[in-house]
Amino acid sequence: QGDLLVLEKNLLGFNLTPHPFSSLLQKLNKSGTHRLGDLTTQEEGEKVKIAGIIGGIRKVFTKRGNNEMAFVTLKDGIDKVDLVVFPKVFEKYKDLLLEDKLVVVIGVVDCRDEKISLLTEKIEEVSAEENFTLELPAALAKETLKKISGLLQTNKGEDKLRIIFKRENEVVKEIELSYGVDYSLEVRKKIKE
Repeated sequence: QGDLLVLEKNLLGFNLTPHPFSSLLQKLNKSGTHRLGDLTTQEEGEKVKIAGIIGGIRKVFTKRGNNEMAFVTLKDGIDKVDLVVFPKVFEKYKDLLLEDKLVVVIGVVDCRDEKISLLTEKIEEVSAEENFTLELPAALAKETLKKISGLLQTNKGEDKLRIIFKRENEVVKEIELSYGVDYSLEVRKKIKE
């Protein structure tokens, strides 16, 4: 599969065969706050959580202290962004920095000369099974709850969802949904609204 992708890319300049990660990546986009292509200069200074595949890795040593750090390309088949991994973070997550590895990255958006990069704070490995938790205030209006319920029922899928009702940080009730949902970025945004 990998060789086929390389061959196609060399012949055509692009791939016809879906990348083996693409379906997993769609799943992954649910575990982030943004997609790679969503990042603009407007998000500067914002903390984001983003999923992708590690492309190139360039390791360097800092002038001060001679500590190892890295510049990493994170891609999703369409877009890519540069990750700046400073020494402390590099030391902690260097075992996850492998080419073609699927990861979720938490970091702060940084813009220089209109070029967007991510100052990396955390790198997470991805597990195939997706379990999500939705926290809601216990005093939520019935109408709002009905709307959320309707939204979840019209977006059924593979993801497991547990709903936790809280009152002043105390868990009042927990519900495990009896059906699977497609807990996508869009669905999460709609619930937030």
